[in-house]
Formats: sequence, C-alpha cells, structure tokens
Amino acid sequence: MKLYLVNGMAQHRNALAGGGSGPAETFSGTLVANIAEAVERLVAFSGLVAKTVAVWVFRHRQRQALAELDDHMLRDIGLDRWQAEHETAKPFWQA
Repeated sequence: MKLYLVNGMAQHRNALAGGGSGPAETFSGTLVANIAEAVERLVAFSGLVAKTVAVWVFRHRQRQALAELDDHMLRDIGLDRWQAEHETAKPFWQA
C-alpha cells in the first residue's frame, strides 16, 4: 500500500484516483486519521511538558537566587531569613 501526502493528509493511491472505496481503503483512511490525531495529541502533550519543565527551572533559579541574598537584601524585599529558608527548602515542583 502506498500513501501520498495531499494537502497535509496522507491518502491511499486508489483514493487519489477516485477508485476503490472498499474495506481496505476505508481501514487505511481510518488508520491514517487515528495516527494523525495521536500525533496532534502528542505534540500538544509535549508542549505541556515543555511549559511545566520551564516553570520548574524558573522556580529552581529563583530559589537559588533567594538563598544567596543576605539579611539586609531580604529585609529590602520584605522577607526574613526564616521565610527565605522555608521557600528555598521547597522542591522545584512545589509552588
């Protein structure tokens, strides 16, 4: 079975020629549609994973920077040492 890409959709050679709408062509069309839907879901999921990892990296870097501040700088931003240590002790996945 040969598939061709037409307007972003894979199509069977017989379907392009207008011939054959038997069970094999229907099955292959359904299979291609299912694969396309699975790929779209995978792309959406990978985008969600990338955003989540970016948030985790941001939190980690912010907590590292907070841990490096001295008491005077912490007071400038309205925190004390205990609050800073409490925040920096959190794992990166915890808000």
